[in-house]
Amino acid sequence: MIQRRLNNGEADVLPSQASQISEKEGDKKMSFFTKMRKGAEKRQQNKTSRLRTLVVFRGLMLFQGSTELYVLCRYIIPFVYQDYSPMTIYYIKVIAWFAILNMLANWTCVMLYDSGFLKTKDNPNILTNQSFDTPPEHFVSRLHEQTDGHSVYSMGTSEDVPWRYCEKCQLWCPFRCHHCTVCQKCILKKDHHCYLVGNCIGLKNQRYFIIMMFYVGIVGLGGGYITLQYVKQLVWPGLETWTDTVLPLTVWRSLFGNVKIWHCFLIFHLHIEFIFGFLAVVYFLLQMMMISEGKTLYEVQKNVPVRILTSMNKNIKSVFGDFWAFNFLFPMTLIFRQTEDGVQWSGVKLLNKSIDSKTMNHLRVK
Repeated sequence: MIQRRLNNGEADVLPSQASQISEKEGDKKMSFFTKMRKGAEKRQQNKTSRLRTLVVFRGLMLFQGSTELYVLCRYIIPFVYQDYSPMTIYYIKVIAWFAILNMLANWTCVMLYDSGFLKTKDNPNILTNQSFDTPPEHFVSRLHEQTDGHSVYSMGTSEDVPWRYCEKCQLWCPFRCHHCTVCQKCILKKDHHCYLVGNCIGLKNQRYFIIMMFYVGIVGLGGGYITLQYVKQLVWPGLETWTDTVLPLTVWRSLFGNVKIWHCFLIFHLHIEFIFGFLAVVYFLLQMMMISEGKTLYEVQKNVPVRILTSMNKNIKSVFGDFWAFNFLFPMTLIFRQTEDGVQWSGVKLLNKSIDSKTMNHLRVK
């Protein structure tokens, strides 16, 4: 058995113990948010923990969206805008219906559209089971050059955008396709894994995720403001102290009858609306900034040296399709399809000369 001596022979450390020590030393060097992300990934790899997270957050989204629509239209909007004409109240309700239904529709599309690069017999680009330094000719023949002069498929030279072999999925993956340790599959144009939605955000569902964040921001902050006016006028006078508005204490005191269930329900809605509304605005702005530059959060986080040669308008079209602004009115997948397929990337180059060993390791395995 291999052993390692420490402190001049005072202690023997087994290989398993040595690995644990190295992991602890590595954890100390990690930032707080990196530790949180690593811990979340470990928990999500457990199927039971992942299922529990899916049930909680998807149930919360469905509960919040449906009940908020009812409460806004039935109680809050008529009360807050009681001095306005009936037609004004009607149109405000229509806007609430439109925003919340769009939010739920895009949320559903984010879950249903899978960006995974899977082993299927009808996928002509899949080559599985073996890893080659030089791919077979029948595979290379599918890797061609674009008419604009940018080679996006070939693995023959160092200047081309490379395909990678994923040891975990045991298949060749195109450029910008990375393995997700939570979903246990490779994701085309992986942006990030969203724990709130329960799956990866990539090529086929990023457009819906961005629009969902847009409407969550509107519903959260707009609905939160209207709800706050309602709470200030009807709920606040009936509370014993301001601490009754702090969510954990509100639930606790409602169980003992100190706070009405209806008031607890409204305060719960108020917290969820502002918290998720603020986070949605941050994510929406971040996503729009990334897609306008043609990059992904994964590439920025891992410092993948990609060079985008296309214009901002073309970068946005690659996510939303033509007439991309219409996506903010309703999902436009069937009418305006994306210009990219996740395999061919015109106008995208990998700066091979600037890749260090750490980045190459991410490109090979991730």
